[in-house]
Amino acid sequence: MGSASFGNSASEEATEDKPIGATLQSEDELTSSIKKAQRHWGTNPESTLFWGTSNIEENIPPGLYRCAHRDDVGPCFNKLIIETDTLIRLPDMVCNEVIDQIEEFWSDRVKQAMESRGFMHKRGIMMYGEPGSGKTCTIQVLVQMLINAGGIAIYAEDPAVLSNCLQLLRRIESNRPVIVILEDFDTLTDRDRRENNWLAVLDGEAQITNVVFLATTNYIETIDKRFVDRPSRFDIIMPVPMPTARDRAAFIRYKEPSLSDDDLYEWVQASQGFSLAHVKEIIISVLCFGKTLEDTIARLNRQRKRDFSNTDLENEAKGSTGLGFSKKGGPKGAFVDREDFDEFLEKELSKWDYEVEIAETPKVPKESKNAEG
Repeated sequence: MGSASFGNSASEEATEDKPIGATLQSEDELTSSIKKAQRHWGTNPESTLFWGTSNIEENIPPGLYRCAHRDDVGPCFNKLIIETDTLIRLPDMVCNEVIDQIEEFWSDRVKQAMESRGFMHKRGIMMYGEPGSGKTCTIQVLVQMLINAGGIAIYAEDPAVLSNCLQLLRRIESNRPVIVILEDFDTLTDRDRRENNWLAVLDGEAQITNVVFLATTNYIETIDKRFVDRPSRFDIIMPVPMPTARDRAAFIRYKEPSLSDDDLYEWVQASQGFSLAHVKEIIISVLCFGKTLEDTIARLNRQRKRDFSNTDLENEAKGSTGLGFSKKGGPKGAFVDREDFDEFLEKELSKWDYEVEIAETPKVPKESKNAEG
């Protein structure tokens, strides 16, 4: 009887006095208690990784982050270092319209108007166009503007990880302005056919408020109709054409103010249909490397047309004897006859310097090597 009574007493005591979070707690209860405790941001010494915790950081510092999941802390935000060329706005760039749209979205007037009608304060914008048309540049400008305003931008690739991170963010910072970047969205939805997971984040059980989803794609025609023909997922589908002549002129003048009006006109005319990346290469090639505008334009036109393949090498070989010396009419710069060959031996090969000068690489101290090992 005594043993039985003791056993019952012990059982009752364990049931009544077991602390919260003990093994008797169900998995759902445990998860709930952990979530309730996450009211601040934990961070590493460098403040480059943030996760939910019971103390330390009140807010994530403004910046660009990648959503992540770590086994030791769960959902977290990994800060990315932003390194870009100088960001500028050009006269006709689509980014001007996108910026105006997003600035208006963040206004108190629009937020109150949406919430008073029972709408979630969120927006989705998808930009599409050819590679180099300015989509990434637009994102970079918007990210910098949001950071300057105290918000955070999130670079996302996995819908499940993104969903967990956004839910965590809203538990800790319910009103923080957020832009979620979905670059090359066609490739994101194509991975393991995860359309349904993305739908849940954009317009389903995993959605949050006070957020702008900003997506880009080079291939709008490959994206499922459920995304492009469904406002509240992507409310605005915006084409991004190649830079206009005004944009190219403004970009070139900004990068090289000393260029004469006549030269600027020539450059703008020669770069018709070029992306800003191509215009940037013209500036670097001509002004930094000293190449001619004519040669640079010809090279870039060939690249744009993808007018090169291994067939080029085969064609070169057809004009060659197989010994590196071309027959009559062979490729430019090749030997034509024995006289040219002898001249090459005498004037060039006899004086050729085969030495390759390589700058000396600083040696790693032995202590560092041992420490790394």
